[in-house]
Amino acid sequence: QVDFGSTIALTTEHGGGWNLAVMADLASCNALTRVLFAMEPDEEPEKEDLADGLGEIVNVAAGVLKSKRSEAGQKVQLGLPLFMEGRGCIEFFASGLQGISQNLQGPDGISVHVILIWQEG
Repeated sequence: QVDFGSTIALTTEHGGGWNLAVMADLASCNALTRVLFAMEPDEEPEKEDLADGLGEIVNVAAGVLKSKRSEAGQKVQLGLPLFMEGRGCIEFFASGLQGISQNLQGPDGISVHVILIWQEG
């Protein structure tokens, strides 16, 4: 199940690029947010905290991808993270695009979907 997500665009100088997304259910988003912001285990994060936390995760991951592409001689610009909620997380990505997805499992039942969509430029 996906309740919330964040995506960020990475654009090359030739117009191609990627969209990197991190999506998860509410329990996983709450757990990740608590860890990122050093919240108490029983503290309920606000939706703004979820947006900030997921945005930070996807921004850091995109920064790593940008750095790797730079090492390969490709200039990449990062966009701003976009917070998504509910079905909008999945509907944001049109069908028929090239992409890969990986489900990641962490401690305390954390389950996250990492998606990379690319387009030629």
